[in-house]
Amino acid sequence: MAQLTIKELSEKVLEELQRLNYSYNSICSLRAAFRRIQTFAEEKGEQYFTEGLGRRYLLERYDCGVDYYSEACPRNAKAAMRQVRLLGDYQLHGIVMLLSMKNPQKTQSGNYAI
Repeated sequence: MAQLTIKELSEKVLEELQRLNYSYNSICSLRAAFRRIQTFAEEKGEQYFTEGLGRRYLLERYDCGVDYYSEACPRNAKAAMRQVRLLGDYQLHGIVMLLSMKNPQKTQSGNYAI
């Protein structure tokens, strides 16, 4: 898979979220967040998303350090961390990890459909 620019990567993630039936408001919110990440990258002279860029974005914009498992981050950084992870996961694996399902649908076999 060829490396995608941040804009292209963002569009792919948003398409996948639409396919997964994310709400219109969630998609609009993420679109705005991805634009903020893209603007940050342009300020840094970056065209492509990297984990390092995501870490710098969280540190500079949200004062959230690299090791957010062992140190407390500002509460407003939680959504930003999810946004950075969405881009990183899709770039690495080509998938979007679901947060949770509000109304899971059971199949005839009794399993939940994703």
